[in-house]
Amino acid sequence: MKKQARTPLRPRRRKWIFVVSAVLAALVSVTGTFSIWGKSDAPKSRLLTADEADRLAVVRFRNYQATGRALTLTVPTALGVVTVRGSVDFRARVGYAVLTGTGKSSSTHALIQWTMASLAETPVQTAALLPPATPPPTGWISRPLSPEGSTLDAALTLVLSLSSDRPDNAQLITQGGARWLGRTAIHGVAADEMLGPVPSAPSSSRRSSTVRYWVSADGLLLRLQASIATALAPATLEFGGFPYTPVHPLPGLQAPSR
Repeated sequence: MKKQARTPLRPRRRKWIFVVSAVLAALVSVTGTFSIWGKSDAPKSRLLTADEADRLAVVRFRNYQATGRALTLTVPTALGVVTVRGSVDFRARVGYAVLTGTGKSSSTHALIQWTMASLAETPVQTAALLPPATPPPTGWISRPLSPEGSTLDAALTLVLSLSSDRPDNAQLITQGGARWLGRTAIHGVAADEMLGPVPSAPSSSRRSSTVRYWVSADGLLLRLQASIATALAPATLEFGGFPYTPVHPLPGLQAPSR
């Protein structure tokens, strides 16, 4: 079988911003939102090969090329585990999903839409696996997104940060100490598990952090896991598993400033 040509990389001259946008970098510098993964998590890890670094460098660009993807986000909170299932439009930077909870938050069922600036939600009586293709026109309550004070908001912000209109710099990824952890299969697709650094923020109070990525042979991000300081366990984001449905933004939902 002829090997598919890889999208050429265009290195960036600034510091690696591979996963988190400037918003998340500031978030971590203020609150230490994302915590450090212990070395014991990867006893057999090694540095990335050139090919692996290339694939890790292109994951955000692949999301941008895809325009949007189906997602399942699992977020541990103080009241229980919250699950978000739906779609994200990476070019418009808006997500739309159904939110359900377990534990003390088991009565929480809502439709949500979010941008980097705002989150809108409307309660639903019965939890559904997926949101309706077209959002209901009324009943929405909007508020500013607050990643500094909310575990869920921090995770939703991370989702929207996973897009870029060009590849990141593979050489800087390698220099940052990114590591290979192993291989697995996600929804039947082989994936390499990698440990990648979150970029440093211009603050002496910021703690260093890392994030786990599961990446296919052609640079598609299949799963991501990140620790959040306000959560007892990491948040997990998984792509696919059901078809992507285009997102229809709500009128008046505040878009992120660019």
